[in-house]
Amino acid sequence: MYSIINIVGLAISFSVAICILLWVKNELNYDKFHQQEKNIYQSVATFNMEGKDMYWKTSSPPLAIHCQEEIPEIKKTCRVHQTSWSIAYNENKVGELKSYMVDSTFFSIFNFPLLEGDVSKPLPDGRSVVLSRHMASVLFGNENAVGKIIRVDGNKEFHVTAIMEDMPIHTTFYADVIYSYELMKEYKSEGEMNSWSSLGVLTFFLLAPDVNSDVVAQQITKIQQKNFPNFKITYLLQPLAKNHFYEADGHENSNMQACRLFTISVFILLIIACINYVNLITARFAKRNKELFVKKILGAKKSKLFMQSMTESIVLFITALILATLLLYLIFPVFRTISGKEIEFHLFSIETLSVYLLTFIVVTILAGIFPAISLSVGNPLQIIKKNNGGKHGFLFFRRSLVVLQFISAIILILGSITINKQMQFIQKKDLGYNRENILSIGLSHNSSSQYKSIKSDLLQQSGILGITSSTEDILHVNSASSWGKDLHEMVMMNFTSVDKDFISTMNMTLKEGSDFTGTPSDSLNFIVNETAVEKAGISNPIGSNFTFAQREGTIIGVIKDFNFKNLHEKMTPLVLYIAGDPRIMYVRIAPQSASQAISAIESTWKRYLPGTPFEYHFLDDEFDKLYKSDLRINQLFNVFAIIAILISCLGLFGLVTYTAETKTKEIGIRKVLGASVSNIVNMLSKEFLILVCFSMIIAFPLAYYWLNKMLQEYAYRTNIEWWMFILAGLITIGLTIITVGWQAVKAATANPVKSIKVE
Repeated sequence: MYSIINIVGLAISFSVAICILLWVKNELNYDKFHQQEKNIYQSVATFNMEGKDMYWKTSSPPLAIHCQEEIPEIKKTCRVHQTSWSIAYNENKVGELKSYMVDSTFFSIFNFPLLEGDVSKPLPDGRSVVLSRHMASVLFGNENAVGKIIRVDGNKEFHVTAIMEDMPIHTTFYADVIYSYELMKEYKSEGEMNSWSSLGVLTFFLLAPDVNSDVVAQQITKIQQKNFPNFKITYLLQPLAKNHFYEADGHENSNMQACRLFTISVFILLIIACINYVNLITARFAKRNKELFVKKILGAKKSKLFMQSMTESIVLFITALILATLLLYLIFPVFRTISGKEIEFHLFSIETLSVYLLTFIVVTILAGIFPAISLSVGNPLQIIKKNNGGKHGFLFFRRSLVVLQFISAIILILGSITINKQMQFIQKKDLGYNRENILSIGLSHNSSSQYKSIKSDLLQQSGILGITSSTEDILHVNSASSWGKDLHEMVMMNFTSVDKDFISTMNMTLKEGSDFTGTPSDSLNFIVNETAVEKAGISNPIGSNFTFAQREGTIIGVIKDFNFKNLHEKMTPLVLYIAGDPRIMYVRIAPQSASQAISAIESTWKRYLPGTPFEYHFLDDEFDKLYKSDLRINQLFNVFAIIAILISCLGLFGLVTYTAETKTKEIGIRKVLGASVSNIVNMLSKEFLILVCFSMIIAFPLAYYWLNKMLQEYAYRTNIEWWMFILAGLITIGLTIITVGWQAVKAATANPVKSIKVE
């Protein structure tokens, strides 16, 4: 039984640890495949707002061009702007795809191999497009794609100039379609393209080897301030390798915290498994000592006794290793599903061999060498006479390991409770608008021209409660520009163009003033959120003149703050206005007639836009996707915590079984003298419950410090409450009572006559 407990505990620990380490490795490999990765940097704009430093991973559009010309340490620059358009070739149509508009230097800075086309000039003009191997096969099958004409964003014709290898998933730029940055000229005015006050584009720099990036950042800042002295923007350079793991201000984001969390958790799990092994070995040390010392008296050499102990540990370890390997092949498909990553398991990978080697060292030293050396000292006859085999010498050591084991388990329980509570908090948080029963439908240039007709027809349909549109996704409004009369009043504000029914359809709250009316005068009106009023210091906003993003007008309303970004980020100023072609249509439908409403929308869409694919998403589903990574991390951590706790209980079960075994005669005598079952159970359980309570005293403050620090990563976060610690304590005590009590009751109800006869 003891061997089974040890082997199963080690095997499960090995297999889970390897799965988690492979997940961590996959995360840490983001953008590592670029040959020039160490010399690639992203610009980060920082500016002061109300005494606080703000950091944005964006820059002004003309910055890259000027830096390339004026800073010799910069070898190449590249601007990147994310977009989402549908594409089609004949009858083959693909809905909105995440894609990028990039400068011509993109493929020479980043390693995305080109398979076909002109490698030296893959994006020769604003109407050229590079497709991934996968997307080319979807559109063209086995045909040669290069030179073919495809329709983009409805009816715009683009020519395929190159085919690239499918991008690795662990890259910042994962996409199937790449356009030329020259295309921006069709969507932005010349003033917007050359605006130094707008921070709306990602900019990357390839520096010469061994160049000091801080010095280059200072030169970039001088260029910005020379061309736009009215607002003090300072630029920093963030290495590409840190892009996935660090916020613009240099603080770790949830990706890096998850990697660190799981790496630490792997060590905790392996420690718990090794503690189980060592505890059971040392607990049974008394019986083993008597056996080995008899051999010693009969002439066995110390080296032979040492090798016997070591051989037993190694055989047990190898057995656990074989079982762990078999388990890995069984559980890995499930692990891939939970993690959402296409991770491969290789028996001879660094991660697998590292776990095996690490645990081999720990098990060998603690459970092999340490006891083996202990056997070589002391007087054999004296130890046999005492018949304790030195068990008292290991008692404190064993208790310390049990405490350490339960400290780890309690921290994992509290971590699981807190992460679940935070996820529930995010999903239930009032965003300032109602996202339920809203369809989000992307509009191409062609479909946006038909938007008013489509909206008019659909509003006549039953089951459709409202329709609106915007130029930015309501879940992440990224466009921003500076506002202010002078250097000291400058404020960075997000903005999006909407239609007149935006506030009412989204069920937002208008705090002051009036809504848009749908009349021509709306082009001169603005509605701002509460944060914009606060940051801009406008005491009487309604009727105030307001100039923003080269538009002059009047503030007619103040809207209650609503979350238009990831909840990891704090609320920022927002400006709503009416102008430009809508890019996203939102339709609020009656929940009881959803299928009929969707059918009506689709038929109306096909009537007005027969050549444009109809695709829709529910807004609350899109909201959940924002936190898909967080939710998966939550699921992984829950599974991890449960396994760690079960392994702890497995070791505790073995320990209490042995304790009951060593006290068999004592239990029999106590029962003969009148002790009840509850007295016996209390005697066997008391020590372990005391150790668990002591573990809680140590674990609770450690867990509070760690969890409080972890939650700081969220701008909107739940609270750590007292009941969470009570719940963790009750779970731990409950599992201990079940584990210990079961075996204690079994020992207490045994026949006392047989117990007393046991030698």
